[in-house]
Amino acid sequence: MKKIISLLLALVMTFGMSSICVSADNEPYPWKDLLFWQPYRYYKSSYEFELNWFLDYDENEINFWPPCCIQCRDSSDGRWWTIKVVRGEPGFNSADVPWFAIDGKTYGEYRIYCPVFGYYKSLNKMYDDDYHEEAITSDVIKIRQPFEYSPEIKKTSRSKTAVRLTWWAGSTSGDGTRIQQYDAKKKKWVNVLTVRSNADSARVTGLKPGKTYKFRIRQYKRVADKHYPVLKKTDKDGNRYYSNVFWSEPSNVVTVKTKK
Repeated sequence: MKKIISLLLALVMTFGMSSICVSADNEPYPWKDLLFWQPYRYYKSSYEFELNWFLDYDENEINFWPPCCIQCRDSSDGRWWTIKVVRGEPGFNSADVPWFAIDGKTYGEYRIYCPVFGYYKSLNKMYDDDYHEEAITSDVIKIRQPFEYSPEIKKTSRSKTAVRLTWWAGSTSGDGTRIQQYDAKKKKWVNVLTVRSNADSARVTGLKPGKTYKFRIRQYKRVADKHYPVLKKTDKDGNRYYSNVFWSEPSNVVTVKTKK
């Protein structure tokens, strides 16, 4: 039996698709909450991201470490498709996953499907200890592709006390845009205005006549299900900080002098 299972796993790893990944459960795995997500990190890439999860079962109870079928839901028909298969192990697991059927603006839905093999008591029969081939499925995580391009300020106009900025958002627009002004005294960029996602221009007011100002913009969007934050950074002491919001790279800097 173990040789047959090993052969099936080899086929899955070779071709990426197998009935192992799409078979229905005959009965649920007898212990709940065995497969769950860990915080994950987006690559700065439009092609793939790093996905982490945890298999929390007793390897003494299972005589075969199952393949983990990473699946994405087709938004058109609701079907789950296996896009990658990796070998699962008890404990922490990680895989590089390609973005699939996501345009950067909508959320994609992912899950992990793991068939398991072992001798244990089923839910229906409390006193048997038979061999079972079943599956556990993670909950669904909703994530969105990070920014592929930085925004670009394309045009400016001015009056005595105001400047209007007009920008091009790129192919993956966010949930909003923040306008920043450079503070020469503090030598840093200061947030002065935030506008909604469908805006492609903003007017900064309260400026002084005949003065020169520097501006740039950054866009933001919520990229992850709030229950599964993205690892943002790790400080020198090893403390981890997480966020559900991603920021684009800053735009080009424009210098504008108000009218006298």
